Formats: sequence, structure tokens, C-alpha cells
Amino acid sequence: MIDFKEELDKYEPVLSVDEVEPLVKDEIKDIMELLQYITGKLSKE
Repeated sequence: MIDFKEELDKYEPVLSVDEVEPLVKDEIKDIMELLQYITGKLSKE
């Protein structure tokens, strides 16, 4: 049977919140740039 307390004691997060935040901001910026490019292309047609 699984000992959940033991498993939780062994758990280590891969990335902390401070490490993930810049990645998310960069991804949002990339998505916004793509959307601006696409909408610019569509409005010129």
C-alpha cells in the first residue's frame, strides 16, 4: 500500500514560482506578437 506521507516527504517541485513567472510572461508576449501579426495580415487583405 502507498504511504502518502512518505511520498510527500520525497516530493520536490521541478520549478519554483519565481522560476516559472518569467517563462509565462515570455510566452504571453510571444502569443500577443503572433496575434498582432495575424490581425495585421488580415486587415491588409
